Amino acid sequence: MRLELDGETVRYTTRTSSKAQKPNIRSKKTYFEVVIPEKSALKAENLLKRKKNWVLRIRKDHEKYREKIPKRLFMEGENWRVLGEQKEIRIESRKTGKVDDDILLAEHLVERTSVKYRLKQVLKDEARNIFEYKSDLYTDRIAEDYEKIFVRDQTTRWGSCSRKKNLNFNWRLVLGPQRVVDYVVAHEVAHLVHMNHGEEFWVLVEELHPDHRSSKDWLEQNAAELTFDPESLRLLNR
Repeated sequence: MRLELDGETVRYTTRTSSKAQKPNIRSKKTYFEVVIPEKSALKAENLLKRKKNWVLRIRKDHEKYREKIPKRLFMEGENWRVLGEQKEIRIESRKTGKVDDDILLAEHLVERTSVKYRLKQVLKDEARNIFEYKSDLYTDRIAEDYEKIFVRDQTTRWGSCSRKKNLNFNWRLVLGPQRVVDYVVAHEVAHLVHMNHGEEFWVLVEELHPDHRSSKDWLEQNAAELTFDPESLRLLNR
């Protein structure tokens, strides 16, 4: 849905909630989500108008985010950045795909599905390999063990560590620099010792990954570059 505010187009969705105590507006990277309590008669448009100054300020961040989203063609010969290195998509007669000097996709698997589907599977496999290798490296250094590693496909969350010592990572991290992957893994491994973000936690993160501050900053400022499929972002092209 769209609303014009002071000549600017504001993209938003509306959701009715039985749990919400009062209406609220949430920023979702490229659009707003307006949450209305079930028993409220308030219209989303009226809430957006009421919060116009805040909405228009955050909208500028949405536009900056959009500008950083890479264009994706999902075709042979296209270059993708993986762990900071440019790699070309190549389709070959091979049993399975893998990430090497280039991104190699198995021709017979592409024919059954699509370049997009196979590319995602190959990149997720590469992500798992990196996450496991780095997690083992860091846990050896602190003499701690994790239970399992789960590779997720989340919109905004890059990693987490559960009370059961399971490590969760977003596979799209491999679309960014190696040091950013290292930072997120170090961050979650540190939670195996400290399930908080206190001073001791950050001391441990720095021991594991001294460059954590600049890596964290890069992730916060360039998350849009880790978009796999721009079409998957709601309202992106509406």
